[in-house]
Amino acid sequence: MVKVNFICIGVQKAGTTSLINYILRGYYDVIVEYIYSKFNKHNVYIAISEEILKNKTRFYNEMFNFLGVKEVGNIDENQDTHINTYSKNIPLNIKNILYKIYRPHIENFYKLFGREISQWKKIL
Repeated sequence: MVKVNFICIGVQKAGTTSLINYILRGYYDVIVEYIYSKFNKHNVYIAISEEILKNKTRFYNEMFNFLGVKEVGNIDENQDTHINTYSKNIPLNIKNILYKIYRPHIENFYKLFGREISQWKKIL
């Protein structure tokens, strides 16, 4: 059996203060449930972007193993491209609304994924 499906999920700060822009970032649990309805769970690799950034070599090699291709050597852990910074923080009132909207979805995602994401717990 060839495993060819994988997704990369991460929490990102939005660059505007429009509530709809934050909400449109997605319900990860709904996305994963849909993917699991189309593909066998064992044929799907979910990578968390915050974890990849902390240990690129480990996670890229996990992805390559999943895909059945040769592992890479060490990856320069300090080399990042397309890293954005945002000039505005999410306003507290919008952050509180988002917390109420996303909390049940994140908790459901944790159940689907099989564990919590420590970096997300810091944000939530």
